[in-house]
Amino acid sequence: MAVNSGIALGAAPDLAGQRVTWRQWYMAFLLTFLYIYAQIDRSALILLVTPIKQDLGVSDTQMSLILGGAFAAFYALLGLPAGYLVDRVSRRAIMGVGVVLWSLMTMASGFAQNYLQLFLGRCGVGIGEAAITPASYSLIRDSFPPEKRGRAFGIYSAGAYIGAALAVIISGALLGLANAGAFKNLPVIGAMRPWQAVLVCIGSVGIPISLLTLTFREPPRRVDGSIAQSGVTFREAFAQIQSHWSPYLLITAWVTCFFGVAISYGSWMPTIIGRTWALPPATIGMFFGGSLIVGAPIGAWFGGHAIDTLIRRGRRDAVELVGLWITIIFIPFGIAAPVAPEANEMWIALFAQLLVAGAYQPVGASFIARITPQRVMGKVTSIYLLVFNLLGLGLGPTMVAVISDNFYTGKQALGFALGTAAAVLMVIALFLMLALLRRARRLAAAPA
Repeated sequence: MAVNSGIALGAAPDLAGQRVTWRQWYMAFLLTFLYIYAQIDRSALILLVTPIKQDLGVSDTQMSLILGGAFAAFYALLGLPAGYLVDRVSRRAIMGVGVVLWSLMTMASGFAQNYLQLFLGRCGVGIGEAAITPASYSLIRDSFPPEKRGRAFGIYSAGAYIGAALAVIISGALLGLANAGAFKNLPVIGAMRPWQAVLVCIGSVGIPISLLTLTFREPPRRVDGSIAQSGVTFREAFAQIQSHWSPYLLITAWVTCFFGVAISYGSWMPTIIGRTWALPPATIGMFFGGSLIVGAPIGAWFGGHAIDTLIRRGRRDAVELVGLWITIIFIPFGIAAPVAPEANEMWIALFAQLLVAGAYQPVGASFIARITPQRVMGKVTSIYLLVFNLLGLGLGPTMVAVISDNFYTGKQALGFALGTAAAVLMVIALFLMLALLRRARRLAAAPA
């Protein structure tokens, strides 16, 4: 039991107290930059739905598969072999190949002449991006001591929100230029439809960006003070999860609840704002995108910083304590934003919940890094991502729609449904984090 407790609450002693240089922080910021670019490639299609439907003659259901299902399924499932490679070969090489692959697939989507070609291109984007988070989590775990790891994970997690907001801004600007004929004299792109030109432009910058993976040093793989061996299998990863099934189950369920609410907000909140407060799309985009690009990254950084501060103060339950507080603070704002009586109150609640929600990913990443030996970090991370991505994507937006269709009526039905879904999922998250906190304090109080 002493060994298990150490794994659950401690960290590799070879990194404890280690001085972090500019090289490690450069790597963290570079990983974040790559994550931002991945999010831009992933989300660029959001503003292109209408012209794609007009040109290819596809239905809303077919577009929903391209926007979510095609990408998410391949991103989640291909994360398993990606995690296998992360634990065996160069993580820099995996990321470099991944950037090239998803960039080429984004360009291929731009060259699509029919629905099937576009669908396959989006599947390819998901395959290419599958390795970035398992590889990044593994690199951060090996490069930062426990008391500085939270901030590194916070910086990396902020990339998701920055990239999602920039995707709308960049694709909107490129679409406007293409519609105005700005690309008509350029070879190849000039002869394309505007939405095709946007995808080709965004994907083309990935090739030079991939070379950035050569500019940082890959840290040695370490676990418990020694160089980790390569060649581990998924059997060992599943054995690790089985031997510590309770904390893995609780943290994955907690992250799934948060992710389900977050993806529900992203899917439905712009529509709710338009229906409830009759605001024009330009205003919605400006304020919603602005809140996302400012609030969530600040929350991600401060969440990681809070974890590091508590660890330096000797709190072995630092991750759980930060997770508990962000859950408690999120609940009232997450419920209030979609049902607020006035638009100004809605914007305040929305920004406040984004500020808090930004911290959930650093909490989950820090927890996984703390309880997982390095030799199976890539595989365990890929399993963790598979579960919460599929469950969160499948649970959150659909739950809101079902509640709206069956329990509410009127123009505010969708808003009340989102508030109800947020209440249900976040109360569950609260009990999950309380269970994790009780477990952490019980293990901390046990004799070594």
